[in-house]
Amino acid sequence: MVALFVSYYIGGTAFTHTHFYHTYFYQTQFIIHSHPYWPNADGSPDHEHSKAALETIALLDHFIMEAYALLLSTERLLWRLSRRAVSRAPPCLVSF
Repeated sequence: MVALFVSYYIGGTAFTHTHFYHTYFYQTQFIIHSHPYWPNADGSPDHEHSKAALETIALLDHFIMEAYALLLSTERLLWRLSRRAVSRAPPCLVSF
């Protein structure tokens, strides 16, 4: 498990790179992802992906971010429900 974690961590940090591609309306989009590759002399990746592969990476990234946002909103909702005012004890008057 340690070797698997170390290889995943190194692959995610050492091999992160960006690809630029043009959409149908000539807008430039970029995809940031990581996998092992051999860099060029200037450090840019020495490989290309098909447009379908880049769009798949973008969609997966979108779905992961949506799932993360849903998880956070669900966590906040559960926190608010568990901390409602009706779940507190009534005030206590203390006289001296």
